[in-house]
Amino acid sequence: YEFQKKYKALSDKQFDMDNENKMIQMQMQYDFDKLNSNKKEARLFKEIDLRENTAKTLLIKYVSSIILIILLIFALLILKHLHKKKKKKNTIQNYNDLLNQQNQAIQLSLVQKNILLKEIHHRVKNNLQIITSLLTIQANDTQDYQVVDLIEIGLSKIQSMSSIHETLFLFEHLDEINLHDYFEKLLIKLGEMYGKENTKFTYIINT
Repeated sequence: YEFQKKYKALSDKQFDMDNENKMIQMQMQYDFDKLNSNKKEARLFKEIDLRENTAKTLLIKYVSSIILIILLIFALLILKHLHKKKKKKNTIQNYNDLLNQQNQAIQLSLVQKNILLKEIHHRVKNNLQIITSLLTIQANDTQDYQVVDLIEIGLSKIQSMSSIHETLFLFEHLDEINLHDYFEKLLIKLGEMYGKENTKFTYIINT
């Protein structure tokens, strides 16, 4: 009986040791499986983070590319607008320069024409004075009254021409001649040349 009791005790102890070993093995296997599971989970999370980071990087690159393209297009539009504006400004400047050159040429032409007109006026005036002087000398040298009358008629016409020429030259613009004043001066001159002493005459000018 004592032997059985010891055998049972040993068997129970062996069973307990076997159970303990199995428990240890099971615990170790559980820990190992858990460790592997944690490693897999960590690897999975790492892959997920990597994919997310990759996706974020691609998204950032994509958005940056779009923003860069938009900025380039905007810059090109601004450059194109500035080029058109500069071209338009240059065109306007060239047109203004051309107008200024034309105006200067016109002003120079007008000055030259005014100089020529003054020169022509002085020459005509001098020629009329010379003719008047020659006719006056001829009238004083001749004794033929008919010739004298003809010379006086010629002188009156020359004086009329001279008066007309002098009056026209006084106006700066020939298209703005005051005909009333001109005819009035002309009639007064004719009255002085052909009128007799103590003779009055009247005139009506309709212009």
